[in-house]
Amino acid sequence: MLRRRDNLDEAELAQKAQIDESEIRRIELEPGYVPSPRTIYKLENQFSLPSGVLGKLTGAIKHHSPVFEERALEFAANAKSIGKLTREERQLLNEFIKFIKEKG
Repeated sequence: MLRRRDNLDEAELAQKAQIDESEIRRIELEPGYVPSPRTIYKLENQFSLPSGVLGKLTGAIKHHSPVFEERALEFAANAKSIGKLTREERQLLNEFIKFIKEKG
């Protein structure tokens, strides 16, 4: 959703974040795929996310916060995979980013 929010296609995000386009596809299309630590770091920087947030979301970093897990699952369940963000998706994304910045 962050990629869509910023109106980037997979190739543009790969170029900006300096990661392989195929890894972006795997992240977006393969449930349970855990990207490399380098990719996580690059994407966190690209989207101005706190360090470790994407690592927790992908399972690369283990955490013990049931609240974080619940919010992440709720967010993922409501996320669609293609097209521009709807108003509701944008609001959901902004609320989730706020949450992970506060609790991440």
